[in-house]
Amino acid sequence: MKRRMSAFVSWLRIIAFLLMILLPFLYWCFRAGNVSGITAENRTLSEKPVFRLSDLNSFPQAYETYFNEHLPLRSRMVTANSVVNIMMTKTSPNSSVIIGKDDWLFYNNVSDGDPISQYTGRSAWTEEKLDSAAQHLMAIRDRLAERDIEFVLFFAPNKERMYDQYMPGLYGKANPIYPLRQLVDYLREYTDMRIVYTDDVLRQAIDKHPEHTYYYKYDTHWNDLGAYLGSCALLKELGINLPDYTELQIFHEDSGQTDRDLANMLNLGSWYGADRIYRLHGYSEPGRERTPWELIPTSEAFNDTITVNYETGDPRKLVLVRDSFCTSMLPYVSSCFMNSSFLKNSAYTAEKLSALEPDIVVVELVERYIEFLMDFEVQ
Repeated sequence: MKRRMSAFVSWLRIIAFLLMILLPFLYWCFRAGNVSGITAENRTLSEKPVFRLSDLNSFPQAYETYFNEHLPLRSRMVTANSVVNIMMTKTSPNSSVIIGKDDWLFYNNVSDGDPISQYTGRSAWTEEKLDSAAQHLMAIRDRLAERDIEFVLFFAPNKERMYDQYMPGLYGKANPIYPLRQLVDYLREYTDMRIVYTDDVLRQAIDKHPEHTYYYKYDTHWNDLGAYLGSCALLKELGINLPDYTELQIFHEDSGQTDRDLANMLNLGSWYGADRIYRLHGYSEPGRERTPWELIPTSEAFNDTITVNYETGDPRKLVLVRDSFCTSMLPYVSSCFMNSSFLKNSAYTAEKLSALEPDIVVVELVERYIEFLMDFEVQ
């Protein structure tokens, strides 16, 4: 009897093991559900490669990558692995995401601006590089001035710097010497460049109104409240005043929105839940108080040029060369101009800028993208 039970248990184990191996393949074969659409890892998956004799050497590797990325139930397995890692070991399963205190998430990607090197001060600029950047930017300013075009630099600090109290202890406090601060201080001391750096404005708001957050917990970006503070600082430099944010109606929107980029890199958007979302009212007439996504007509425009037109407002034509931090600024900045265009820095060319015929050029960058300035050119 014991032998029969032992054999039965052994067969059960074998069958269970085979099912674990075969079920994903059966799932794949019968296309149960949307196999390719389950992932939430905040990246584009590879497409199924087409077999050609000319690609004979590369096809096996390409197909293996495709198969691994589209493996049925992969997304759920990745989610389970991430939850186990975070709950059991307090470590991140994705090297680009840092698990901070109180569930705050931070960005750590060397190939995307390397925010942690800036945080620790390892990437500080030399005096020679600062001088080279200053000469380059003044030359751009002067070329634009010859065409009666205003030129303004606008900078936002990295989230890690503004909320360093939630960074893991091993990183210490944010180093006060870092490339953006060096450049801003250098330009202010040795040039007459027009510069807006929102670090001080944000710190004052955090100290005075700690009941609010100004960046998302589960995302790399500032939220609508942080973006409004930045927009007010920029517009003030351009001679336009918006109401102080304390005079506005501030609502916390419970949208259930869970598509925050850092949480998605862990495949844990739903696990972390919705971030705090602000909606601000009273900064402009109701018809201009629109969400960013109401101002972005297509994904192509989002990745290139967004143009907003109104019948009234400042008659100067604004062109803002932007990164992703500008998205939340769109409603506030555009509401003040008759014509404004927002050109993505990854799609930027001097020819595109010239074709927009600006009266004002603003270059907006978050701290980690400061190197963009070294390659920025105008006609």
